Amino acid sequence: MCCFSDLTFFQGSHECVFFTIEKPTLEWDTDIADNLKKLSGEYFDTLWERLGTNSFKPFDKAQAYGIGSHFGVTPRQFPCIVFFTGLKSREVIIVEIGDYVKDSDKPVESKYTKFFRVLFSVTRQARQKDHKKWLSAIARLLPKEWQAATKQPVQVIKSTKLTISIIEAIGAIVNAFFV
Repeated sequence: MCCFSDLTFFQGSHECVFFTIEKPTLEWDTDIADNLKKLSGEYFDTLWERLGTNSFKPFDKAQAYGIGSHFGVTPRQFPCIVFFTGLKSREVIIVEIGDYVKDSDKPVESKYTKFFRVLFSVTRQARQKDHKKWLSAIARLLPKEWQAATKQPVQVIKSTKLTISIIEAIGAIVNAFFV
């Protein structure tokens, strides 16, 4: 099963941050709290309360498309993972999960676990080999590593240039959903 603790391990230290649209499962909630407690120590209770993690506001799921559009994601590309290097960056790569995990795959949960393990192994490898060009390294390595692990070919991943910076995209999302 692919849970938050797996993602935390595979992401490496301070290299990756996850934003999710859906409310995490209870297991994820517990794993997130445990991980945050390790990172924040005595400040955990204050931080946990300020993050408002015990509250969840339902939203129209169609809003995901609006969020995605700020990062250059088209409706056809959902579900996906968007990688970027920093808040001032305009370059992203969009990894379409459907290219790797198909609804027809059985059991689908183990396929997701395999996908995230390959993805984060590739991410670490890319960061270690060429720290400055790790986005293009992920785009180049992920299809090769997935094919080696599963014997299934996948689409080539392309880098995309946004018309606005990542921080502007996040600002637009915050303004639209939280103000």
